[in-house]
Amino acid sequence: MRGLLGLGVPALACACATPTAIDVSVDSEVGCEAGAQAVIVGATDLADLPAKSPSTSSTSCLSADGGEVALGSVVLVPAGSKSETVAFAVMTRPDGEPADGCLDPSQASHCIVAKRELRFIPKTDLGLRVDLRLSCLGVTCPTTETCVKGACVPAQVPPGCTPPCDEGALLGGATDTIGGTLRGLAPGDSVTLENDGSDPLVLGANGAFTFPTPIGATLPYDVTVIANPTSPTAQTCAVTSGTGTARASVTNIQVTCATNGLTSLSVPMAGDYYSIAGLAVGPTSVYWTNNHDPGSVMSVPIPGGATATLTSGQNSARGIAATATSVYFTTEVAVMQVPIGGGTATTLASDVAPQGIAVDDVSVYWTDSNGAVQSLPLAGGTATTLASGQSNPTGIAVTATGVYWVNDVTAGAVMKLAPGGGTPATLASGQDEPYRIAVDATHAYWTNSGDGTVKSVPLGGGAPAILASGQNGPFGIVVDGTSVYWTNTGGGVLSVPVGGGAATTLFPGGGPGEIGVDATSLYWGNNGGTLSRLTPK
Repeated sequence: MRGLLGLGVPALACACATPTAIDVSVDSEVGCEAGAQAVIVGATDLADLPAKSPSTSSTSCLSADGGEVALGSVVLVPAGSKSETVAFAVMTRPDGEPADGCLDPSQASHCIVAKRELRFIPKTDLGLRVDLRLSCLGVTCPTTETCVKGACVPAQVPPGCTPPCDEGALLGGATDTIGGTLRGLAPGDSVTLENDGSDPLVLGANGAFTFPTPIGATLPYDVTVIANPTSPTAQTCAVTSGTGTARASVTNIQVTCATNGLTSLSVPMAGDYYSIAGLAVGPTSVYWTNNHDPGSVMSVPIPGGATATLTSGQNSARGIAATATSVYFTTEVAVMQVPIGGGTATTLASDVAPQGIAVDDVSVYWTDSNGAVQSLPLAGGTATTLASGQSNPTGIAVTATGVYWVNDVTAGAVMKLAPGGGTPATLASGQDEPYRIAVDATHAYWTNSGDGTVKSVPLGGGAPAILASGQNGPFGIVVDGTSVYWTNTGGGVLSVPVGGGAATTLFPGGGPGEIGVDATSLYWGNNGGTLSRLTPK
């Protein structure tokens, strides 16, 4: 798209002085394979752009920095006064269709549009860069605003903008930085991150990191791993707390790397596999309960290292759940809380018979073998009975759509309680000793230890589906965006796609029990009390 655009009348060139011009380069996140066309519309005011016809276009495409492609450049020259205002819009369609009509609201959902308004400076050649980002696809902004990283910001380029004078110039001197902490990177390795599909950052050491390009307040950020460590140690890294909207500088992003393969994270404990009676995975550590004397709550960093005792003397410590600040666990007669760094354990509820435990941003929930499902605010207070008359409820899960649990004996069932409370609904009945439950956005999943099956049911109700049968004591169960994972106490850690299919054996032996999952790895407790991690999952 290299050309000379005069916005109305031909321009005069002068060899004796720097020309009055604006040199615009256009980069895009739409790959060359899409065949997208870049179109530019010029005017003297942003409000006039929709009424103008395209001034020039280009179908050229070359590789550029940061995974983007260069669609070309155009030189803007004044039609009248050499200090007049100029406005323009650069447009493309990722579907490869002509972008001429992208300023028409009826076509906006198919388009990426970037607008700018600035003033020519006499005898000065300004350099300007425009990025067409996929996060701006279908984003329609008010007349005087443009889309930057999915958000609408003022389209006016400030005077004195320093080349390449890119989208950062529209953010009013952006000062909010995006960063966090890297853990677990092996010596000599490196990991590459991106923020919102650009601004690549290569990290070669553990510790604090900050992306080089600040962003403006109220703009979104999305930190991802684009290149995992491969040499000298193959690792898989995951980001937690990596998305949000900047209200100030961000420092709490966690990037955790784990070495690929099967790793033992703890040494054997006395007793059988029930030594690990509960397991929870946090952003940086794995937590578990040891229910043998002396009962304790333990933790270990996800990359591996020394185990820590958060609290001891908790005989019959059982279920466990974790937040960013606290670990919640059950004993034979109480629901307890301890800081994630360890310290004094606090009794939240006593004279209860808790089994499974779950936590969200507001409350902690547990099932009681006396037939109740209860909750308590994290801030403290009085326990609330959400459901009574249940048949030995065991596993429990909580999401934004409700509280879910399984009734283990008599008529085994999978139950649901809406977020606002009310009468529990039965999602599946006639189950054979259901024990643990996991929930995603659409389905509940559970293990039936009686008949050796792993099943699912839609959250809105429907017929249960058998995901796996013939299992040898299915026990713990977890789910991520693509797969369901479970343990067989008779030996084996397995997975199956959430929609069903062939089961895959990830680990064939041992006597695994409780299981946990994060973005990169699986974790489970073994017969003998060891904790294993499998990376990648």
